[in-house]
Amino acid sequence: MLSMYKKLKPLIFSLLIFVQLTLYTMAGMAQDRQAHHDDRYIKPFTAFLITEEIYDCDMWVIVTDDTLQAMLFVQEQMDDTSISLEDFDCRGITFISPDKPACMWIPHVPRGGEDLATVSHEIFHMAKDIMKHVNIPLDESSEEAWAYLIQDITKQFYKNVIRKK
Repeated sequence: MLSMYKKLKPLIFSLLIFVQLTLYTMAGMAQDRQAHHDDRYIKPFTAFLITEEIYDCDMWVIVTDDTLQAMLFVQEQMDDTSISLEDFDCRGITFISPDKPACMWIPHVPRGGEDLATVSHEIFHMAKDIMKHVNIPLDESSEEAWAYLIQDITKQFYKNVIRKK
């Protein structure tokens, strides 16, 4: 038994080193992938306009964790100084006005399920505002129009949030 161990010891040692190096390399590659992945996304503060051509309306999207900067931007766009920092004490919010483009704020680019759900939630508010403006209530006969609008806003949102390489 001891002689077999002596014969296999170099192989076992080499295998352990190989496994260790592989794990270190994989960990480094994962960090590199994360760095490259994060590089694809927008800057820490960004505001972009989504234009919905079918219903001829625009919507602002603001992405920043700087709630003061977000508040000032929304106040200016909505021409409403009653908007306060307390309004931004959440995961996302959409501000609606009858005569101004809606403003949707989220603190950062979606990172997981909870963030994606928040974006979907806020996009629904934007769609509801548009459909109210054009007098199309949500019912069976308008379901496809609502679905298409939500799809289009979602597509434009992610097209602006994720950079193309």
